[in-house]
Amino acid sequence: MKNLKSNALFAGMAIVTICLLLVSFAPRPGGYSYTIHLNNKVVSEHYLTSNFETPTVTLSDQDMKGTLGVDFNECGQIGQGRKLSLRTNDQKILKEWSFANSTIQHDPLEVALKDVSALLASGKVAVYYSSERVTKPQVLAFLVVATTTNKNKAASR
Repeated sequence: MKNLKSNALFAGMAIVTICLLLVSFAPRPGGYSYTIHLNNKVVSEHYLTSNFETPTVTLSDQDMKGTLGVDFNECGQIGQGRKLSLRTNDQKILKEWSFANSTIQHDPLEVALKDVSALLASGKVAVYYSSERVTKPQVLAFLVVATTTNKNKAASR
């Protein structure tokens, strides 16, 4: 009888340990994440965490004829009152876009790059996202136009 109790206790502890191990390696539920698309091709995908490092997206002349898309996930929900903005290093808004609310699916927020090419001529600008839930705008990426020294990098993407 004592041996049966110790076996049951050992089996119970083993099950609890296995469950804890499985949960500790599971993907994070919720949180903010986003994907940036350049002409329908994914160029950046991130979770916003405390050690998040803002990526830089280099745009070639060919890219400027297409679109920049952002798919932002708000803890598994679709944001309401969604906005994208281009800003300078000192947070000055150069241009802002508002997007219709969606309740069915995560539609990428798309911006025609030809509409922002003049704004990019001044150098590096930042793409920000905000919504009713994300009231403090979040920087998603820096955009730069390819120069002669980095056009090879942009072409190799």
